[in-house]
Amino acid sequence: MQWRFIGQETYNAAMNMAIDEAVCKSVASKEQLPTIRFYKWKNNSVSIGSNQNQNEVNLSLCKKNNVDVVRRITGGRAVFHDKKDFTYSVIAPIAVFGNIKNAYSEICSWIVDALADLGIKSELKNKNDVMVDGKKISGNAAKLINNNVYLQHGTLVYCIDFELM
Repeated sequence: MQWRFIGQETYNAAMNMAIDEAVCKSVASKEQLPTIRFYKWKNNSVSIGSNQNQNEVNLSLCKKNNVDVVRRITGGRAVFHDKKDFTYSVIAPIAVFGNIKNAYSEICSWIVDALADLGIKSELKNKNDVMVDGKKISGNAAKLINNNVYLQHGTLVYCIDFELM
């Protein structure tokens, strides 16, 4: 199967989520191939899960510390994105994977395999968490859009400002 690759670019939080939504629409309309996109965050940011209550995030502290806040279309909890995070999205017809469980497993296995190529031993836990030495270094959230397009967001954390987080 052919895939479209969008190489790593850096945008603000709102633009990152807008690009993913636009790619979802283009994949759904069959204007574009299934797509893998890598990106970074212009500013430290928090992305809030699609169904999460925004009051679970200290919005005034985010504003005070110039941390952008955006709602993403995938589920899950709030994620702090350091400017140095490595973030990705995979957008494809669900038929490529068969079902959501298989999609999580396959995409996360790509991350585990890539880390192994770098000499980092990792494993998949809880269907969507990549762990190294018992610590979560990658979380993933997904959504099935219009019953046919699968979007999975993931972030690989390798350098983070824990105090700010």
